[in-house]
Amino acid sequence: MRNIPTKVDGVDTLPAEEFNEFASETENAILASGQILSAGTTDLLGKAMTMHAASSDFYTDSGTADSYVLTPVAAFNAPFQLTEGLRIGWLPGNTNTGASTVNVAGLGVKNIVKSAAASALDAGDLVLNEYAEARYDAGSDTFLLVQSGGVAFGGAGAAAFDIDALPDGTGITLVATDRLAASDQSDSQIDKFIEMVQVQAFMQANLSFGAIVGVQRFIASGTYTPTVGTSAIIVFVTGGGGAGQDRINNITGPSGGTSSFGAFVSATGGGGGITAGGGLGTPGIGIGGIINISGGWGFEGDDAAASDQQNNGGNGGASYWGGGSAQEVDSLVFGAGGASSNNTSLDGGGGGSAGGTAIDFISSGFAGTSVTIGAGGGGLARSGDGGGGVVLILEF
Repeated sequence: MRNIPTKVDGVDTLPAEEFNEFASETENAILASGQILSAGTTDLLGKAMTMHAASSDFYTDSGTADSYVLTPVAAFNAPFQLTEGLRIGWLPGNTNTGASTVNVAGLGVKNIVKSAAASALDAGDLVLNEYAEARYDAGSDTFLLVQSGGVAFGGAGAAAFDIDALPDGTGITLVATDRLAASDQSDSQIDKFIEMVQVQAFMQANLSFGAIVGVQRFIASGTYTPTVGTSAIIVFVTGGGGAGQDRINNITGPSGGTSSFGAFVSATGGGGGITAGGGLGTPGIGIGGIINISGGWGFEGDDAAASDQQNNGGNGGASYWGGGSAQEVDSLVFGAGGASSNNTSLDGGGGGSAGGTAIDFISSGFAGTSVTIGAGGGGLARSGDGGGGVVLILEF
């Protein structure tokens, strides 16, 4: 449409070509919205503007997996250039298998990323016939994925995590009791609770990956395949618990095995019960996490008081997930220590110590990670087995 100069009443005239161009622009906008011209109807242009604003950012896909080609739906006009914040929505014709691009209305191939840090898409971020939406970022010349299949993406990415910089307990005052003395465990349940409150506060303040997509638990070794739409994970890794000492046969309890989530994070198993009177296996530890927690120590058995008195074996140490077993019973808690056997003439045996736990936040490169689960120590005739290790993954 040409630039029509300002007119002055009684002096200038409006040539037919100028009037016709203005009328044609109006008619084209109305027709492109799907309406039919009708004499006497005066709200067609307003409806056309509403239709264009509401629906002109939805496109059809004619591309292939990882290379999406979008064209406007029906008669709506395509954008003539890419501008900051331009929004596109479409139903992907294929599920992506990795890094992907999009070409909108023939304006050029652009990378699709899922954060301001420009991280490439992972396999399954775009799903066949699941609505996807992205916005153009002129600074990086990319399209930032906003949502896909109901899962929110985007954001500026998580800040660096430093748990020591967070306020202890976030204002909650907790007092240890005699039953939870510092000598009982190297990392008390109260400490763990405070740490988890801090992690939760950090997540709420810094992460923008949307709701939980899924939860996966490994109690046997395998390979991690993320749930479709997963952008980041929080992984909990716990090593196997040590077995209690077989005091009847005077055999040291076997140690628990190490659990790991690839090269990202691991947790060693707890040591088995050794002897009464102070010889306890060393607890496992977490390695490589943003939080690394030691397992609880096994407990000593009773000192021998008389040859005819039963001297109880020590209980197993507590893991991150709960307490160890008692009275020569196998532990049913992940990573917790097994109990030692009782004895009527000697000191009670020592309980097995628990496996350690590591907790980590991982935002990329986790698909296909190998998961190793450490077994609980066990196999003795007269002692409780340690609890097996576990890997728990929260997907966002």
